Amino acid sequence: VMNDFMSAGLHRYWKDELLRMTGVGPMSKALRRRASMKYASDLNNNNDDDDTIDDSKALLYILDVAGGTGDVAFRFVDAANCEERSKSSGKDEVNVTVCDINPEMLRVGEARARKRYGSALFDETCALKFVEGNAQCLPFEDNSFDLYTIAFGLRNVTDVDMALRDALRVLKPGGRFLCLEFSHVQN
Repeated sequence: VMNDFMSAGLHRYWKDELLRMTGVGPMSKALRRRASMKYASDLNNNNDDDDTIDDSKALLYILDVAGGTGDVAFRFVDAANCEERSKSSGKDEVNVTVCDINPEMLRVGEARARKRYGSALFDETCALKFVEGNAQCLPFEDNSFDLYTIAFGLRNVTDVDMALRDALRVLKPGGRFLCLEFSHVQN
């Protein structure tokens, strides 16, 4: 409601633009194509090299911080076609994690996700997760994510510098940080 009021409803367009800027849709297609080609090649060659793709690990890790209700995360899930993937077997090559400090927001987001996508995204492909955590001290290992987004949540962080340092900590080298916010950048 606050984002609707502050943006006159434009925040939805901005979130769609954020998704477009990430390239998650085309990137997920390319990663899945690469993984399936590698898998087929390994089967044809009876290849047991250490170079094979580990089906238990995703190839693209996305973190949406302060995203409790799932608005941005659902855009990633849809763009990456995770729902369709959940109808087949195996883990998804794309992993979207929603992190929020408010457990009630996370409960709402997970309930919305289960209603929208069913339980397979959580239980079978593990493409979508909801994790309680503080943006200033995220409960993830260093170098864990390829993409970090925070949409209209940085304004609620008490120590912005600490949150930005922790964003850098959890991003993999070359990872991308994207932030939507109403405030103005000073420099």
